[in-house]
Amino acid sequence: MRIRLLIGIADADYSNFLSDVLMDQYSETFDVSVCTTETRFLSTIDSGRMDVALADDSFLDALGNHPTNVMIFRIADKQNSNISENIRSIKKYQRISNIMSTVIEQYARYSGKRVSDDYSKAKVTMVWSPAGGTGKTTAALAYAARCVAEKKKTLYLSLEVFSGDQAYFAQNGNSISKILSGLTGDISLLMQSIRQEDIGSGIYYFEMPENYDDIAVLRDSEMEMLISAAANGVDELVVDCQSTFDPKVARLMEIADAVFVVINASKIAQMKWEQFKSQNSYYDLIRNRAYLVCNQGANLDAEDMEGKINLPRISTTDPVAVYKSLSTNMVVA
Repeated sequence: MRIRLLIGIADADYSNFLSDVLMDQYSETFDVSVCTTETRFLSTIDSGRMDVALADDSFLDALGNHPTNVMIFRIADKQNSNISENIRSIKKYQRISNIMSTVIEQYARYSGKRVSDDYSKAKVTMVWSPAGGTGKTTAALAYAARCVAEKKKTLYLSLEVFSGDQAYFAQNGNSISKILSGLTGDISLLMQSIRQEDIGSGIYYFEMPENYDDIAVLRDSEMEMLISAAANGVDELVVDCQSTFDPKVARLMEIADAVFVVINASKIAQMKWEQFKSQNSYYDLIRNRAYLVCNQGANLDAEDMEGKINLPRISTTDPVAVYKSLSTNMVVA
């Protein structure tokens, strides 16, 4: 789904610049129209073809108290005490990405939809381990980086209760808790509004939750809704799961297109993996789309699985350097 956006700004240079940026960088999200006169602005608003309008004070004065179902944003560099409480203000001179994030988030929250269904859907790969400390997150990010190298738009989503994302990505305040706290509105658009692209790797990601309960209290049905929304508009969705086996992990195993199981050389990890294979019926469910990722010296058999990935040891303590180095090894044997 694309948001139908109307621009009514008297400053022609700014209006044209904004329009050019949106058509170049946000063509998947916005269908942009530009009005140069107040009369044309009003007739376009009345046409019922617009979802959102960005307008300066001259166009808003022409609009007055005219009834409309279009979400209106005032864009200006100064506050206006006479502005209607139904019109949201946006600072004019700031990054276009910040302006668009605000527009998308506000529209998504009040559009009335839950999950958009008209985007292309990503391949969903869940990365899981029956034991902690196996290098699961490193493997997940290595696979995500490999997908980016293959020119795929890739989103990394951590469902760990205690996240280590700050070791890999910048944390600038757009926490995924904005979505998890309510799960209302068009969640697909909300996720687009807060996801960020890591400059160093090209991986899209969400900033870590503000509180561990935001992930811990998710029901499996809510988790599925979150996955469905995140899978919109990208080619690959890499889901980093908690090292447990609970209803959320079980549901993910049912819906994922591929399951990466990460095991290292520790006896505990290998024992837990053998227990899962022999005692849990979900192994038979996933083994034809499961890949065993042998990490940190592990050498295990994967004959009855879809494939096997062998990761070498990397001699560095920099977690970012580790996953980037391992990305070239994410090849199925």
